[in-house]
Amino acid sequence: MYRCFKLSLDLHILKNNEHEFVEKYRKRGDKLKIELINSFESILNAAIDENEVISGEDFINGWFPITNYDVFLSYSHDDEESALFLAGFLESQFGLKVFIDSLFWGSADELLWEIDKEYCLNDTGDFDYKKRNFTTTHVHAMLTTAIAKAIYNSEIVIFLNSEKSIYKIEEEVEKNRTLSPWIYEEIFLTSVIGTREWYEHRGEIITEKMAYFEKAFQVSYVLPDEHLIALKYTDLLEWKKQWDNRRKCSNGRYGDLFLKENERIRHPLNVLYDCTCGYKE
Repeated sequence: MYRCFKLSLDLHILKNNEHEFVEKYRKRGDKLKIELINSFESILNAAIDENEVISGEDFINGWFPITNYDVFLSYSHDDEESALFLAGFLESQFGLKVFIDSLFWGSADELLWEIDKEYCLNDTGDFDYKKRNFTTTHVHAMLTTAIAKAIYNSEIVIFLNSEKSIYKIEEEVEKNRTLSPWIYEEIFLTSVIGTREWYEHRGEIITEKMAYFEKAFQVSYVLPDEHLIALKYTDLLEWKKQWDNRRKCSNGRYGDLFLKENERIRHPLNVLYDCTCGYKE
């Protein structure tokens, strides 16, 4: 992990102004999601050995594929439409590989539902409470492991900052809270996982070094998001503009030969760092 950002993105405003632009990238993100959700059954079957025991390592590596990603996207599941738009935008515009839970492992609820139907039904067709507690513990342990690895192996983290992911208390004006244990876990992990330089994320695959609640049961967590760099939709457009300009300059008759250093084509994430962090290569 090199940098962390929090992006404020209002799709309702975008749709009124650039509906076709938004819909194009959302459909691309939706296609990515469908492709990966359909793969669950084969992944589960591949992780079960001859004694009907699930291999935790095989299951994590299958359902939670861990490799190098450019972007880890953290968001509320109520913001899925925005997340799919952003995933489609980053992949189509910059060729970036995006890691988000709905696209790459499905929600924890979906995962638990599939496992519980297979292993937790009793003779009456009801779910056994103790067995369900046991499967939930294992799934959450595997999920936490996968999240930590994915964040560590991703070059940047983008948190979708919205009213659905943030919970405000009047007495704590300067603090953000969240009702989502998953968002809290992901943002907390970004504050304790060691950062690495951006160039350490490029090239060879790096080896390992490292729910739903009813309204009556809500727990809020102070979100340690002070280290996240703020982004807006206009920043995405500026990023796209500068990236397009670099590509046009570098495709000229003499390529990069007579260009200044900051005009030469580089990785799209370095262009983002130029726009937001004042970083120069």
